[in-house]
Amino acid sequence: PDQSPHKPHPPAFAGSRLRSQEHLNDPWVVSQPYPLSSKLKEIYWIERGNLRWRLRVVREIANSEFCQDYVLESGSRVLKVENRVDWQSNNVLVKAAFAFNVESDRLTYEIPCGVIERPTKPQSAREKAKWEVPALRWGELGEDDYGVSLLNDCKYGYDFDGDRLRLTLLRGSNWPDPNADRGIHYFTYAIYPHFGSWRDAGTVRRGYELNLPLLPRVIDGIKWEEKEKFLPEKSCFLNLQAENLILMAFKQSEDCEQKWILRFYEAEGKEVEFELGSSLDLREIREVNLLEDSSVNSGEVEGRSLDILPWKVVSLVAKNSGKSQFGN
Repeated sequence: PDQSPHKPHPPAFAGSRLRSQEHLNDPWVVSQPYPLSSKLKEIYWIERGNLRWRLRVVREIANSEFCQDYVLESGSRVLKVENRVDWQSNNVLVKAAFAFNVESDRLTYEIPCGVIERPTKPQSAREKAKWEVPALRWGELGEDDYGVSLLNDCKYGYDFDGDRLRLTLLRGSNWPDPNADRGIHYFTYAIYPHFGSWRDAGTVRRGYELNLPLLPRVIDGIKWEEKEKFLPEKSCFLNLQAENLILMAFKQSEDCEQKWILRFYEAEGKEVEFELGSSLDLREIREVNLLEDSSVNSGEVEGRSLDILPWKVVSLVAKNSGKSQFGN
């Protein structure tokens, strides 16, 4: 990041810790923490190359082993923590805790098709009772000029403990199932410090990138002279033309093979213009409801563009002629 005097320093953190606590037997109750000790077993480098650094840390907590790889890739501002856990603990709950050097009056968490805010200093009994927050791909501590996002790929319980943003990882309940969650677990969470707000920094996109990474695939058996028959050198599958419009579904209609459904939502609380770009020869675009019924909505989308209200979930239907740059 730019370290010029005209910008604040990026948010820093004092490091991450695994915090374990005694946990009630009931799997539906998350109690306030009673810290337990952990034992550091190993720490060593796995990779120190030009493209990626990987540091491995192995800890033991309450008869369970945590093998964590801290991964930083070249050109990336996201520090990933890849976990392999042999979970064998009873009546224990483990959280990842991060002491960020950020002051803010609010926390922001991703929920389905939107966000929810919580105060960092709850005042009323009602606010204090909401200390564990269910969220999807990220939680954020920050203001409009800088902040830090805690991303995850499958762990959905967050809380804020005075100066630490925490993520619930595992818990060892033994009722109604005495062997619940025992065994090997794989999961990843990540730290994303940034200038600007979570909107400016593209935190929503960073969360999706962690959960749905781009996976290259090499296809064997393709002859070079045959490639031009079905794969153009450059093309556009779907483009919604706005970073804050998130595609949720692209599928065939339930009642017609030549109709396709696009479903997306506005993710940053800002009004935006949708304009469809595609090489799939999609025509006669109409707005429909979640049941794919267009009778209760307006007519055809004029000029393939549409004004989208903040946080709105939109479903469109389009016809396909069967011809495109990708073949039939």
